[in-house]
Amino acid sequence: MAASSAEARVAQTLVLAILDELRANPGARQELRTLLDERKSNDRLLSPNEAAEHLGVHPKTLTRAAAAGRVAGARRVGRHWRFDPAELALEPPRGVLPAPRALARVRSRARGGAADAIRTAGSR
Repeated sequence: MAASSAEARVAQTLVLAILDELRANPGARQELRTLLDERKSNDRLLSPNEAAEHLGVHPKTLTRAAAAGRVAGARRVGRHWRFDPAELALEPPRGVLPAPRALARVRSRARGGAADAIRTAGSR
């Protein structure tokens, strides 16, 4: 317990010394602001609207894909989705076959019986 209180006192002393330096030196204040602003912009997660705009999809499409595990860089923060801009990528849907082409689809016709009689009657 004594070591943690000693560490706390050292940390408090360092913080107070840094604050005194920042008060005395306006250039150091500006440099610290610049560094903190750069860090905020680099570490910032995107909202669903911002990420959807970046990917060119609707926000609801993006959140549904994130819930299905198809969005790299997606994270839940409480009940909300957030997206890491460095990892952001949308995977195509899994297990969905492409739509059949109209010419490629061949329907099998029933042969014999009533179906054959109707076809031959219509061609006469």
